[in-house]
Amino acid sequence: MAGWEEFQMGEYASAIDTFSAAKNSTPEDDPNHLQAIYGLGVTWNLRRPGQDNAKAREYYEEILRLAPNDDLAAWSLLRLARLKHLVGMGEVPDYPAVREAYQRVIDQFVFHPAGETAFLFAQATFITRMDRDETMAAEYNLRQFLKTHAETPFLRTALSLLADCYLTLDRPRDQLNVEIQAIESLGKNLSSQNTPWLNSAPAYWRIATVAQYRLGDIRTARKYYDKLVTEYPRDQRSFGAELAIKDIDAMVEEARSKLPPASSGGSDNGKTQ
Repeated sequence: MAGWEEFQMGEYASAIDTFSAAKNSTPEDDPNHLQAIYGLGVTWNLRRPGQDNAKAREYYEEILRLAPNDDLAAWSLLRLARLKHLVGMGEVPDYPAVREAYQRVIDQFVFHPAGETAFLFAQATFITRMDRDETMAAEYNLRQFLKTHAETPFLRTALSLLADCYLTLDRPRDQLNVEIQAIESLGKNLSSQNTPWLNSAPAYWRIATVAQYRLGDIRTARKYYDKLVTEYPRDQRSFGAELAIKDIDAMVEEARSKLPPASSGGSDNGKTQ
């Protein structure tokens, strides 16, 4: 639909005109009719300047009235929840209301990508507060989610949130294991070479520093410092990773120098004549 092209180009007024024309010229049971309504909601929701969340909300709710089980209804419910969550600078969201809105998406579209996204946003509302009890609840919820949504496209996000739980709960070994699992969840064929849009440098840095400073696991630390330097030589963390590798190598060499010399042995098995 042309309206989406105009939206992506930032031509919001034209997009609204195009979506409105499509809405007015199609019957309610035409898929293009729902697309047009959703396009109007998204455009009023996200246009800058000229954002109008009240108008956006009306269009999202119209989709829910016309087709409550449609794919666009799932995304409209999620966007309504996001409107509650994303408040202005200096404002605090009404977290009970936000979670209730996310739960509505989850209850109606539990295995839909919108429902899974709503679940992850809901858990983040607990984790970001850094309250121990709330974080423990989020950790349990995420563990259950990973059991029942093993094929979710948001696996790495779920694991990253779980790692944040373990950071708050001061469980560095669990944090390290989950951080590594998150990286490995991308698959063996995904690397910085064939997925330039993906930046794993921050994850490599977190894994290496947790391993080195929280657990004293220098083998794992060196492995991920090296991956950072090799795959992201221009990343701002690369220089720090190089210094850390030098420190680790020097520490290992010093430890080796203090080892007692190995026994040379001999054909007489240590006996004297």
